[in-house]
Amino acid sequence: MSYPQTVFPPQVLSRIAPDLLLQRHLVQGLRPSLRKFDEFRPLVSTPGTFNDVGTNSVVGLATVRNGDAFAFCGISLGVVETSKSPEFFEELNDEEYASIYPVVEISRGRSGAPTDEEMILSQTLHDTIFHLKLIPLLLLSVTPGYQILEEDSALTILYPQDMGDEVDQESFQELNISKKNFRYILYAHIKVFSRSGPLFDLVHYATIEALKNVSLPRVYLADSGIDPNIRIPIRSRGNFGHLTQAEQRFYVDERKDIASPLKLSLDAAVSSTFGVVELMDQDESRSILLADLEGEAEEFCSESRINVTASGESLRHVTIIGGGANVTLDTIQNALQIARERKFA
Repeated sequence: MSYPQTVFPPQVLSRIAPDLLLQRHLVQGLRPSLRKFDEFRPLVSTPGTFNDVGTNSVVGLATVRNGDAFAFCGISLGVVETSKSPEFFEELNDEEYASIYPVVEISRGRSGAPTDEEMILSQTLHDTIFHLKLIPLLLLSVTPGYQILEEDSALTILYPQDMGDEVDQESFQELNISKKNFRYILYAHIKVFSRSGPLFDLVHYATIEALKNVSLPRVYLADSGIDPNIRIPIRSRGNFGHLTQAEQRFYVDERKDIASPLKLSLDAAVSSTFGVVELMDQDESRSILLADLEGEAEEFCSESRINVTASGESLRHVTIIGGGANVTLDTIQNALQIARERKFA
């Protein structure tokens, strides 16, 4: 008595027996996605645009597609007062760098606390941006302007770096501007949709592309933070004015013509992740290097991972995690060579 055979589609088989599905493809020299072993999916980036900065202080945006997966990255801005002395900012050089504070959110159709994967991605992204030395700390130091009310009741924003001889410097010294130091803080919110495979390459690329589009607006204070009953005159172009409002608060100047583009210090490196799978072929095992893992079968079976962050011939970061496959020296060299030869638009 014969029984009919049950045939599972690849999507179902990848959940029931992912190792069997992957082995069947690798023996034929293929991957479940029909890509070559060393072939990456194209990363397509679209820069975002904003009509104005607005109260959200969003200063950079990028959308990146990697296969069926999408990542939206928005860079927002904050200002903090530092405890450093004025001499510290005068002595800053190219050896001082800053990072961003990212929040990665993977869309799963539910809400709740961040998962372990999201927190690990956020922390790894923060550390990677810092060690890549992309953002000089000197570029993030900021001297805020002050909004004054002229004698004719017109509001004017004065910036110390633009004053020259037209504004009385002694008036600003009375406001203790020289005794306070401020710095921009960059936040990145990355939203991932339709995830497929490991996500670090995707969120890293989206963050770098968003940083390339960042323009730092100027900020100003609406008052001096002193007794509002005391009117301190500000002389500008022969006119006199005084500071307005009783609360000390930062505001974003929405004029784009005075915003400063964020100039990254080096060519932005790009992350490339590889998986290593042990293939049993005719009673012999050999390691197969798979670039840009895709699908549940490849992600489940590739317990050994190699991550290379490179900028042309320069290697910025290399991580090797051993697992279910033997990571040989030839495998590592192959991964390094592929990552360095990878080209991006």
